[in-house]
Amino acid sequence: MLAYYSHSQGCGHSRFAALMSEYFKGKFKVFTSCPYYFQPGVPIVKLPTEDPDGTGIPAGKTPAPEYLHYSPVNQESIKNRSLKLLTGLINSHVQLLIVDVSVEVAALARVSSIPYAYVRLPGNRNDPAHIQAFQGAVFLLAYYPEEFEPEDTPKWVREKTIYLGFQSRFQFETTVKPSHLSNILVAIGKGGSENIQKTLDKIQQRFSTAEITAIGDFEMNIPERFPKIHFPGFVDNVQAYIEKADVVVASCGLNSIGEILASGKPFICIPEKRPFQEQHISFQNLKRQNHVLDIDEILEMNDKELLDRHFSGDELVQNSSIERFRAWLEKYEYDPLKLFENLSEMKKPADAYA
Repeated sequence: MLAYYSHSQGCGHSRFAALMSEYFKGKFKVFTSCPYYFQPGVPIVKLPTEDPDGTGIPAGKTPAPEYLHYSPVNQESIKNRSLKLLTGLINSHVQLLIVDVSVEVAALARVSSIPYAYVRLPGNRNDPAHIQAFQGAVFLLAYYPEEFEPEDTPKWVREKTIYLGFQSRFQFETTVKPSHLSNILVAIGKGGSENIQKTLDKIQQRFSTAEITAIGDFEMNIPERFPKIHFPGFVDNVQAYIEKADVVVASCGLNSIGEILASGKPFICIPEKRPFQEQHISFQNLKRQNHVLDIDEILEMNDKELLDRHFSGDELVQNSSIERFRAWLEKYEYDPLKLFENLSEMKKPADAYA
């Protein structure tokens, strides 16, 4: 049995859990407090949230140790959360827990003798808490290519990481490049999109002759400020919106990167503020390799110049890597020692593994 802990911040972690569940049917369970809709048949254990509940010692009175980021003392909801998580893992006879992400859950797993793999996000994560979580893991996972790794990432962290590459929920067919720009898609999620919302005036001005649709969780006053932009809110058929668009404007979260690169559509990327410079580092890597444009750049380009730009990047989307990962886990029967000793097999190129 493989368990997956998905953090409640935004929906991205749960999207990866949902994607992973498709490859481990009958052998997979999700633990989360995120209100994400999983497909019927995916076993889910809903955990109490970590949010302050009125109990416990006020924040700042008892500083967290260096190996933790968020650690209130004597908070009842966290006691119940930890108990429910551990009870669920033990009663389900979980052989391996994927932690996406939480240094606190990683610490709880390690001191409870539960083997775990830790999901690494982009960014400068060489702080003591992350390093301790990385050290305690059987191995590490990254939903991005190794070439996107910051230069200061320690060698041992790279060697311990299985790079699954970018992932996409959707399969896109090759489309004919449009002769002019008529449909612009702006897409945001639940993780915070302050920078994109601040840039809507530039987007509206630049694409004044096109139909602009903005999907996701926008502030309540935004639609009335931009009457020429259509705001349908959250939509179920995101793939259809991407397929219809001539250009996609989005932030630099891992889910957005994977899906837009897979589509082959021109990608105007606006990184949002995240801990550890996560999105800014991803943006710099994408920009350096000519996979994205920035908002100021497109203001200086006409439609023909934009459409004539070659946007590659679908080779960075490696959905088949999860099937390889599943086969590797099952080959060694989820045994943490065997997985640790044979990690090099998942470091080989796909054709060498086959």
